[in-house]
Amino acid sequence: MASEILLEINGHTYHALRFCYEFYRYTDVKGKPVTGLEGGDIHVVLESNADNSLLETMLSDKSRQVPYHSWPDFEPAPICGKIQLIRDDVEVFRELVFEEGYIYRYHESMMADGYPMSILLSISTMRLDINRNVRLDRRLLTTYGFGWMKLGNTVFKQVVKLNQSIQPPKKSTTHQEEPVVLVTSVKGESKAIVSQTVQYVVTKYNVPNVKDSDRKRVKWVIEVDGQKEYLKEQGETLDLQIKEEWQGKEITVMPYLKQCTYNVSVHTKVERWYLPRVIVQTKTKEGFGDKQERNIYEYEDAYGNGLTEASTKIAIDMHWGDQKNHTNNFTTNQITDNNVLKNIQNLNKKSDKELFAIFKRLIKLTSRGELEKQNILLVNHLEQHINLEYKNDILTKNVFSREITNEFINYIKQGIILEIKNKSGDLNKADFRETIKHIKRPNFNVSEDRLRGLTIAIHDIWGFRISMEMYSFNPNKKECMVKVRYRFFDHFGLDLDDIINYGSKEKIMKKMGVLGILIEEFSLSHPSQGLPLKKSGLGQGIAEDVANGFCAWFILQHLRGYKPFVTVMENVEIFKFNI
Repeated sequence: MASEILLEINGHTYHALRFCYEFYRYTDVKGKPVTGLEGGDIHVVLESNADNSLLETMLSDKSRQVPYHSWPDFEPAPICGKIQLIRDDVEVFRELVFEEGYIYRYHESMMADGYPMSILLSISTMRLDINRNVRLDRRLLTTYGFGWMKLGNTVFKQVVKLNQSIQPPKKSTTHQEEPVVLVTSVKGESKAIVSQTVQYVVTKYNVPNVKDSDRKRVKWVIEVDGQKEYLKEQGETLDLQIKEEWQGKEITVMPYLKQCTYNVSVHTKVERWYLPRVIVQTKTKEGFGDKQERNIYEYEDAYGNGLTEASTKIAIDMHWGDQKNHTNNFTTNQITDNNVLKNIQNLNKKSDKELFAIFKRLIKLTSRGELEKQNILLVNHLEQHINLEYKNDILTKNVFSREITNEFINYIKQGIILEIKNKSGDLNKADFRETIKHIKRPNFNVSEDRLRGLTIAIHDIWGFRISMEMYSFNPNKKECMVKVRYRFFDHFGLDLDDIINYGSKEKIMKKMGVLGILIEEFSLSHPSQGLPLKKSGLGQGIAEDVANGFCAWFILQHLRGYKPFVTVMENVEIFKFNI
């Protein structure tokens, strides 16, 4: 609720900060009042300025000398006026009208710490009219000097008639009172972003001609969440840097000379960045979706739109079961390759322990170095029925060190930078569908990946999610900082197509190609060597071990109840750029 206090003395108006007055009676030892109504002095606090008119009013005298004084002394000139408390610029909540008053105290305090300098006036009066219905008088004519007396309408009229000789002093012809200067208009931005420097400028005053000294002493206050902060900066212009804690809030900026008011203010809405935000992701999610959805990409806008609900369809390589129950109703009759089916039937006679040993033999044949140890951990994860997402630093490092991954990440980074530049740093306006539309999902199936062990662990990732978790923009320096999380995920499991393609030594030899032929050729005995002839060489032996390893894996998952799981590789990057 906005309030204003106006003090009028001898026709001149001043803006006051606060005022008070009181009445009292003296009491005896029993608490019974024994005197008339005392008090009635008015104490007013005003903001100090270069104007000395109030002090001059206090010092002004009549031309008549005070009697019975042995030194020259003249009777002080009386004042008349009123003081009003006005609420919401309309309602007069309290009004004191006084006649034949005297300023008997003038106290001015000044401080250098930014607080307003103030003047305290104490005024004694002979007559008070409070809100036009309580009228009090303490002139000798009516009270005989015994405090205040309330006047009825009849008595009041008589007193007014008897005291018509008391007139307010004429306005001085030598002292021209200057009008009180007030700020009436200000302009500034209606929207802003964090770290932006917003300029607010006073555009209008209540008088046409304003001194430079008044322009320089304009003060500013800001309000956030109902809390006011009085700024040390002064002047017609305020350069305000938007703080991070104001994000998503509205700030109110008010300039003033006497008292701040919402009627002269600017409301600035500080934008909130929509974070975290998915820059791009596959339609497939961890453990769910169709294979063809792996190349369908989704982009989230600044309002949370653009993403679809996760599919409830289990991914084809995440099905599992035993010989009684299966999540996809699998039976061995679905295996159409006789060589694969024969391998499955023979290996299904072995124990779980034997099958895991064959599975780990596959890992050793298809992995090298640190990835061999890591891939053995994948098999252990399956064997121990952990059934949780699998993360491993070695696996993550190898995925993010591959050239195809770096090309993928650089393409996304450049798309992010380009779009934010196009939108002048306003992240909420950025739409990444155009700048990241030619994205290509990474896979790890080149010769190096097959030999080192990345193919057996990941091969062709099931999906990814690229999210922006942090964004800051300094509009003054045109500098942006972004934190992006790259998340790849796959499934450590086999589907029916996998086992048909890898479940026999014939299929493996075909996939080994020239390398398999060379290994086979150099490992076979020749008649010229004088050694017994072998039916098959090292190449076919390796192919058989690999095929048996895939069959053992398939049996454990689909016929022995070992549940496949999601593998996750994540990396976070923070980068800066200028727009």
